[in-house]
Amino acid sequence: MKILAIDIGAGTQDILLYDPEKNIENNIKLVLPSPTQIFAKKIKKVTEKGRDLVIYGETIGGGAFTKAIKNHIKNGHKVYMSVNTALSIRNKIEEVKALGVNVFSDVETISHLSGIENICLYEVFLEEIFSLLSTAEEHFSDIETIAVAVLDHGKAPVGVSDRKFRVKLIEEILNDSPNPWTLAFLENEIPNSFLRMRSVVREIQNYNKKHQTNFGSLVMDTSAAAILGAINDPIVTSKRKVVAMDVGNSHTMVTVIYDNEIKAIMEHHTHMLSTEKLVNEIIALSNGKLKNETVFNEGGHGVVYLDNNISWEEIEIVAATGPKRKLLEKALIPVHFASPSGDVMMTGPVGLVEAAKRKFGNEF
Repeated sequence: MKILAIDIGAGTQDILLYDPEKNIENNIKLVLPSPTQIFAKKIKKVTEKGRDLVIYGETIGGGAFTKAIKNHIKNGHKVYMSVNTALSIRNKIEEVKALGVNVFSDVETISHLSGIENICLYEVFLEEIFSLLSTAEEHFSDIETIAVAVLDHGKAPVGVSDRKFRVKLIEEILNDSPNPWTLAFLENEIPNSFLRMRSVVREIQNYNKKHQTNFGSLVMDTSAAAILGAINDPIVTSKRKVVAMDVGNSHTMVTVIYDNEIKAIMEHHTHMLSTEKLVNEIIALSNGKLKNETVFNEGGHGVVYLDNNISWEEIEIVAATGPKRKLLEKALIPVHFASPSGDVMMTGPVGLVEAAKRKFGNEF
């Protein structure tokens, strides 16, 4: 049976239709603009028309979409958003309202007004993907699972930092089983605070209802999917003690992994990292010396040690993936740029496929 793996980042959505009957190089692969980029362009067109805007639908990633909303308001136009879509901008509705967004529980009450454009948000482009597959005479009725990776900060309780909350939640999840695939969830396993992941599952369920299909769903953290893909690179798999990292457009996650078990994690914001700083923090993390407070005070998320009985001297390979991996191109330590299927853009989808195999007991 096949797996449709969709890794949704800030710049692109990377798609792999995994068919175990084919060589991985012959599987269908797509790299498309991410939903946040697509909807940002739609909003820009509305801004150029000079019309007010109603946005409804699901919770998606912010990034370019959030910037487009801010620009629309800056240009003197009104924005009305449902609660679900407002959570795409911030996890705290009060902060969304502070930007000038009008948040309503029922957008239908204002969507009919003259001079207002409507945009329905969604993050999993199943209709479009399946339509494209159909034109290629590719059957998708035998897809067993749709696996999707997104970055979900988690909705923190009032008064708690989103950054601290995400790190604490990751620590709690990994405490029982410190493997990269533990950060993948079946639809009944998703923590309540992961609103974006729950939105993804809701989209898949709605597709199933509409088309009378029965696709299973799995959701995963984007960085964890990339790291799981990286350690499945043929050069990395032969090593027992590795540093594997995802240097993304917005976030960088570094992990120290011994025998497929995560020993330490650091998460930072990529734009705050220089080559030298990242290398220093990789080494400090690998020695169990990098402090959570240090990374948080720098503006990053923080550090988690699941076992600090680790040493930089024991690390056999440093593997990096992600769109900003070139930050390490001139690093003073050797770095392997992972590409598990011969295509660096498929590192996240390969991680999703591996997670699905683990979660479903290698049924694929």
